[in-house]
Amino acid sequence: MAQSSVAEVSAIRNSYLQKEQRCEFIFAEGGPYWHLCTPGQLTEILFINDEDFKFGVTNTAICASQFNIRIFTDVIMNNHIHTIIEGEREECLLYFAKFKKKLKRYFSSKGIIVDLSGFNCNLYPILSLQAMRNEIVYVNRNGYLVNDNYLPFTYPWGSGNLYFNDFAQRRRGVTFKGMPYAQKRALCHSRIPSLSDNYLADDGMILPLSYCNYIGGQDYFRDAHHYFKLVTKNVESNGEIAKRLGDNIFLTDNEMYAIVYQLSLKQFQVKQPSLLPAGAKIEVARKMSLEYNASNSQIRRILKMDREFVDELFPIKSKR
Repeated sequence: MAQSSVAEVSAIRNSYLQKEQRCEFIFAEGGPYWHLCTPGQLTEILFINDEDFKFGVTNTAICASQFNIRIFTDVIMNNHIHTIIEGEREECLLYFAKFKKKLKRYFSSKGIIVDLSGFNCNLYPILSLQAMRNEIVYVNRNGYLVNDNYLPFTYPWGSGNLYFNDFAQRRRGVTFKGMPYAQKRALCHSRIPSLSDNYLADDGMILPLSYCNYIGGQDYFRDAHHYFKLVTKNVESNGEIAKRLGDNIFLTDNEMYAIVYQLSLKQFQVKQPSLLPAGAKIEVARKMSLEYNASNSQIRRILKMDREFVDELFPIKSKR
């Protein structure tokens, strides 16, 4: 090997080691770290339209500002949330309790009764740098896997689009301080809105860049190329994390609904799955359970079927 080639290889190796050591040092200096999530298979569909999702993001900002925590990234799905968070366990639990309380109040103000009995907090410790990387990637890829209209860099209901994305990081809105009081109340769905004056709002929600420590999250990756490789190719860790979180439903309601919609239209010429005839619903329900590992509650939500009837069809899953 030529002398110059040896020097170049040595320089690349040294650069790699320096970046990795820096990431290790930053991880070791912080903590404790957690993956906070709610079990989607136990919760009704909550966030239906843009207004709901915007409040979910704003609610994250409001609640995070009241506790001694740091959010590295988060995502809001239609019936569950994922958050990578740093702070003492009790602080994280208090944060979630506040989030849930305000969420219930939001739906009540709209005259909507929601069942939040299954919308509970699971906290999984993150104990290594590689685990932190995998957990961040898992969360940031979540919305992209569910909805084929998005990339990991464009899903709007969370912080994942900020990672190594200068365009998203430079997005600007109106400061909370500069908003009229009535607009603050409407944004926060509160009679006494309280947030940092410097938080930015745009298009009816607080921007995640106001509350998310995405710079700190980026520091756990060697560089942008390292992150891009993991977020686009590291599928194995995605499955492992799903299993660890108890997420044995690999299709969310959005994904499952898309499949059921196509099946209903193609096989029964019905555009709305919930309007399928009784016999057709049973056939579709069996396909959902056997081929797509749908839970009984997921079948019931999408096909609008009676709980007891679905449990009779799939008694083993009803006991889980």
